[in-house]
Amino acid sequence: MKKDQKLAILDRLEEMYPEAKAELVFSNPYEMLVATMLSAQCTDKQVNKVTPAVFARYPDVRTMAEAQAEDLYPMVKSCGFKSKAGNIIAACRMIQEEHGGQVPDTREALVRLPGVGRKTANVVLRHSCDCGGHPCVPREQPAGAMQGGYRGGDGETDDPPDPGRAVGAGASLADLARQADLQGAAPFV
Repeated sequence: MKKDQKLAILDRLEEMYPEAKAELVFSNPYEMLVATMLSAQCTDKQVNKVTPAVFARYPDVRTMAEAQAEDLYPMVKSCGFKSKAGNIIAACRMIQEEHGGQVPDTREALVRLPGVGRKTANVVLRHSCDCGGHPCVPREQPAGAMQGGYRGGDGETDDPPDPGRAVGAGASLADLARQADLQGAAPFV
């Protein structure tokens, strides 16, 4: 797919969803990263209940990097897996050590962080960082992947969506993103 076709799809999405925004409550890239990591397999509503206390106690990358998983986990337990607490802390330590305490603003750097896959990276880039001229559209896992299909090592699927689905007038957001992804549009990951 050519760049102008990709941009046309993004323009159409902006027209269809002019008020689209993250439901997660955040005020900076660090908070967006932590909230997005917590939102995996959890509702945004639940994450928004938990994060005010988390950010009051750990207001920035440095303080989170100094945290202990056994202190953070009870605060985020209602958002799911215990590994989330450890991954958040490990990601913040890596950000502190390798990025001077600033959340990276590239997908490549973000996916190197513990607990961050392509979807999380795209959400963070789309809502809290400058995408460097490359808009990001996060994609949910196809239903087949959720039902035992191939899952990559980061827990996100590499299964392509059904190439036979037509995309035309009245196509859904998902259909547009899938079509762009099938055509090799890198920002659709």
